[in-house]
Amino acid sequence: MLSFIRLGVGFPYRSFHGTRVFHGIVDTRGHSGLISPSGAIASPGYLKLGSMELPVRPIWPGLLLNIAIVAVPVLVVLGVRDAWRWVHRARAGECTGCRYDLSGVPNRSPCPECGVERVA
Repeated sequence: MLSFIRLGVGFPYRSFHGTRVFHGIVDTRGHSGLISPSGAIASPGYLKLGSMELPVRPIWPGLLLNIAIVAVPVLVVLGVRDAWRWVHRARAGECTGCRYDLSGVPNRSPCPECGVERVA
């Protein structure tokens, strides 16, 4: 008799899965899901790293939601940071691209260092 254990992992949504095949009945109590109960004869969809086996078959809806949950806040933080830098540099009289001091450069002319158009 063969036993099959299908495991889905990911946070906050399940985003990867794999299947383990065992001979006989398997007691999975006390196992985290990443450390394989002894006696597995096959683990399709898993990547073996030492004593750990990580599921690698994607569950697309969960994977895309996890990416969105992580990527959106990161992109917002990076966008706010870049906007703050741009405003700070423009107010300080520096080029918004390379921070070159534009105090002696006429208004409306590009930066002599990098060529970025100057904001008046």
